[in-house]
Amino acid sequence: MGFYHNIKNFLVYAVVPVFFINSLLYGKELGKKTYKLKNFAGIDYSLPDEVHRPESLDALRNLIVNSRQEGMTPIVPLGALHSWSPVFKQKNGAAIDMSQLVIEPKLNDDGSVIASANMSIGALHDFLSTQGRALPYSPMAMTATLVGLTATGSHGSHFKEGHFYQLVKEFKLIDGLGRFVKIDQHGLWVYSDFLGAYELCQRGKELLQLTRKHLGCLGVIYELSLKTVPALDMEMNQTIEGEASVLADNLARFKEHFDSNYSADIMWFPRLEKMIMRSFNPSKEERIPFSKKDKRRKKVQSRSAKFAFRLITLMPHLAGFSSKLALNTFKPMKRVGASYKVGNYLPSEPGENSRLQDMEYALPYHFSEEVIKIIKANSKHYLNPLPIYLRRCGDIIYVEFLWLEGFKKGEKTARQLESDFVKKFSAMAMPHDGKKYFINPWKRKSREYTDKFHRLRHYLDPFDLFLTSYKKLYFF
Repeated sequence: MGFYHNIKNFLVYAVVPVFFINSLLYGKELGKKTYKLKNFAGIDYSLPDEVHRPESLDALRNLIVNSRQEGMTPIVPLGALHSWSPVFKQKNGAAIDMSQLVIEPKLNDDGSVIASANMSIGALHDFLSTQGRALPYSPMAMTATLVGLTATGSHGSHFKEGHFYQLVKEFKLIDGLGRFVKIDQHGLWVYSDFLGAYELCQRGKELLQLTRKHLGCLGVIYELSLKTVPALDMEMNQTIEGEASVLADNLARFKEHFDSNYSADIMWFPRLEKMIMRSFNPSKEERIPFSKKDKRRKKVQSRSAKFAFRLITLMPHLAGFSSKLALNTFKPMKRVGASYKVGNYLPSEPGENSRLQDMEYALPYHFSEEVIKIIKANSKHYLNPLPIYLRRCGDIIYVEFLWLEGFKKGEKTARQLESDFVKKFSAMAMPHDGKKYFINPWKRKSREYTDKFHRLRHYLDPFDLFLTSYKKLYFF
C-alpha cells in the first residue's frame, strides 16, 4: 500500500507540475533564449530570455543573487499562468520554473497545512483528503498554484471566510538580497546563517496582510502555511429562475440566496432574463456523486463550447441561440459529495475553452441594487452569449464579465462597465488582479496602504529585481 501511495505522491507533486510547465515551453530547451510562454487560455504570452529550474533552495538563492550581476532581470517565478492579467508577463530577464521545489505537504498540530508555493490547489485538495482535512472553500481553477491564488486575490463564494489569501498564516520567501525571510502574524523574520535560526526583524500583524496580495514583486515565495478545517461534504442545489422574481422586492430573493447559504453563486443571462441559482451547504447525507455519464457530458459540452465560441465570433447573430444552448446545459439538480469537487462543478470550465476574456470587479455587497442597475444598463444592447457570474465574498459582491476575444462590443462593454463601477463606487470598486481591467486600481488605494506596501517592497527588493514593465507602470 505504501509503495503505491508513494508512486501517487511522486506523480502528483513532481511529474505533473513538470509536465505542465514543459507544455508551456512548447518543447524549447531550458537555457536557450526566446521563450514564448502562453497563459492558460492561450490569449496572452510572456517572452523571457531564460527559464531556470532550480533543484534546491540554495540554487534558487544563488540564481537571485547572481541575476543582478549578470543583468538577467526582471525575475518572474512561474505559476500555472492561470491569469488573464499581465502580471506574469515579461519581455526579457529570467523566468523561474519552481516545479522541482514542490514537495509533499505537512499537517501541523493546529490543523494548518505547510505546502510548497507552486503546488496546485488540486494537488493540495488530494493530500488533505487523505488526512481528513479540507479548505473552508476553494477557487474554481484546480490547476492554479497556491502562490498565484494568493498573489492575485483569488476567492471562492463564501460570505464568512472572504478571500483565499485570508487562509494564509505564514509565507516563506527568498528576497532580492538572497535572504531567507518568513512573514507571519508576529512580523517579518530573517534567517541567520550564523545562529541557524530566524530572527524577528520587524514586528506587526499588518506585514502579513501586506504580503498576502503581493503580485509577485516581494521575492520568490517557496512555502506557505494555510488554515484548514475538518473534511466536509457539500450539497449543491441548482435551479433556474426568472430574473424578475430574483430581483423583485428590493432584491429579496437575491439577498436571501447569498445571505442564507454557506456558499452561493449566480450565473445571470440578461438577454434571456434567466438566472442559474446555485447554493452549497455542508451535508451529512449520502453522497450523490457525478456519474461517468455526467463527466462524459461535461467533456462534450466543453468541446462544443470551443466550437460554438469560434462560430459565434464569425456569426454574431447566433449569440441568442448559443445563450439558450448554454442555459440548457444547467439542468436543475442536487448533488452531494466532496466539497471541492461538487463546489467547483461547471459544465464548461474557462480553462478548457478558447478565446475567452474575463474582467471581474469587487463591489460593496450592501449596494447590490446599484450594482444590478449598472449591469442591466450595460447589458441592454449587448448580445453576449455568456452569463455574468455573481459571487459573494465577505462584504463584497464580485461581478465577473466574460466575453469572446474579437466578439463585437465585448471589450467595449467591459470598459464601460468598469468605468461605471469606478464612477459610482470610486475606491470601493477594485478588480480581481488575476483578471482583465483597464483602469489602474493602485491609484484608488489609500495612501497609508501604498506607503506601507512600498516600504515593505523596497526592504525585500531594494534593487527592483522583481519589477516587470507592467508592475512599474502599475505601482508608479
